[in-house]
Amino acid sequence: MNFAIETRQLSKRYADKVVVSDLNLQIPLGCVFGFLGPNGAGKTTTLRMLLGLVKPTSGNIFIRGRNALADPATVSDEVGAVIEVPTFFPYLNASENLAFFANCLVKPGGRTISDLLRLVGLDGVKTKVGKFSLGMKQRLGIASALLGDPRILFLDEPTNGLDPAGIREMLELIRNLSNAGKTIIYTSHLLGDVQSVCDRVGILDQGILRWTGKTEDLTRTREAISIHTGDEEKALRILSEAFQVRVDENRIIVETALSDAPVIVRALVAAEIDVLEVRPVSSGIEEGFFDVIKEGQP
Repeated sequence: MNFAIETRQLSKRYADKVVVSDLNLQIPLGCVFGFLGPNGAGKTTTLRMLLGLVKPTSGNIFIRGRNALADPATVSDEVGAVIEVPTFFPYLNASENLAFFANCLVKPGGRTISDLLRLVGLDGVKTKVGKFSLGMKQRLGIASALLGDPRILFLDEPTNGLDPAGIREMLELIRNLSNAGKTIIYTSHLLGDVQSVCDRVGILDQGILRWTGKTEDLTRTREAISIHTGDEEKALRILSEAFQVRVDENRIIVETALSDAPVIVRALVAAEIDVLEVRPVSSGIEEGFFDVIKEGQP
């Protein structure tokens, strides 16, 4: 398989603190890769190493098969990035900002400014960037990252702070970029968005890659029942005798088929426990993600 990005034993330490540990990551060409993990997992440090902004303590990085650490200049034209909220000249419009950054490129080329603005939905917008919404700034950031026509695009929480309409537009843009052949590394804490747009996922926790694979494998179906009762402690004691159970907030999650719900309800009622709510549990990417964080595997 050809990889857009491959790391081998990539590590980063600051004094005695290990931030990233022996990371072996393979991201295929042309996919949308969701790079996930809790705060402090080492995601941002990893992204900065991949972009050449931070020097690794040890290990190697390969961008489209070329060693990025041995010869960073040869791969710098392969990547573009939007990290956090992009910054532009507020007194210039979108086209003028892109023209300025295009003149700064060491290796100019790629699509025209008008094409890029059309791609991100900002063509014809003459408003100064200082009056842009957050969503418009994010889209302009993607346009600026695409100026050199890179094959690999890093998007660090591009939907952060957007309203539902802005999130939908951003995800649609990401899909369009993927369909056009771009490899996209996408970070987000909104796991539902990751599930809807990413082909593959990697989960980092405490600097260690805990799991990587197809998104669908992380979201495999699991049957479970959520129960809200008037006496959680007593209900747990009864149900744990026959089922695998856990507590999620003020509800008991019973790992069993939905067809067992009548049996469970009758047992609780017979024990004089009020049953306030019973519903099936949908197992999306959240369940798989938290299982990986807790156990190291989905």
